[in-house]
Amino acid sequence: MNFEKNLEHLAREIKEYQTQRGVEKTDQSSVREVLKGYIQHPSVTQVTPSEPAQSSPVNRILPDYVQKTDPAVQEKVAGLIDLALHKGILLSIQAAAKQGPFMVDALHDALTTKIYQELRARKLI
Repeated sequence: MNFEKNLEHLAREIKEYQTQRGVEKTDQSSVREVLKGYIQHPSVTQVTPSEPAQSSPVNRILPDYVQKTDPAVQEKVAGLIDLALHKGILLSIQAAAKQGPFMVDALHDALTTKIYQELRARKLI
C-alpha cells in the first residue's frame, strides 16, 4: 500500500474511531489511539521486515525524549518512520518490536505527530 493510500485508510479509521466515541474535533489523541491499535495488532509478530530505508533526520517530529538520545537512536527512529510511510505501519512496528519497547514507544509517538501533520495537510481530517 503506498503512502497516499495509507493516509486515506488511516483517515477513515480515525473518523470511524471518532464516530464510535462521539469525538467531534480531530486532534493527535485520536490519531494516537488508532495507531495504538496497530501496535497491538496480532500480525505484528508474524511479519519479517526488510531493512529500513535510509532517511534524513526528522527531528521536528521526534519526541523530546528521543531528541535527547544518541544520534544513532534518532536515526533508527527516523528509519522506522520512513519504513512505516513507504512499506506500511505494521512492518515498521515489527521492526521496532525487535529493537525493544523503547523503540516501539518512540515510533508510536513520532508516527502520531507525522501522520497527524500529513492528514491535516491533505485535509483528510
